Amino acid sequence: MTTQAMIIQALHVKPMIDPQQEIDMRVQFIQDYLTTTGMKQLVLGISGGQDSTLAGRLAQLAVEGLREQTGDEDYQFIAVRLPYGEQADESDAMAAINDFIHPDQVRRVNIQPATDAMVALINTSGGHD
Repeated sequence: MTTQAMIIQALHVKPMIDPQQEIDMRVQFIQDYLTTTGMKQLVLGISGGQDSTLAGRLAQLAVEGLREQTGDEDYQFIAVRLPYGEQADESDAMAAINDFIHPDQVRRVNIQPATDAMVALINTSGGHD
């Protein structure tokens, strides 16, 4: 058995995938989580990278589907930008949010003051209580 075949067997990799089926399965997973827990909102930090952009889009698709199925407009996805001060990639992250994810709400919280305060506290306390 080749190394590739062993990896495929060990990880249960599908030899072929249907991208739409994979999207539908993940959206359904998110919807099941919301309906099982009774939650109506999803909140996710969006860096603008591939992972958070895809997760954000799947979250938006999930809440849109639940709104359509239930008529309940309380299902919402909130995309959160958490920049440390001014970030060079801010325009890229906002493009991912506005042009691809299309969240119901967008929030931006500059984490620099809180992060700097935490670092200062750790430095003055020697790193432990």
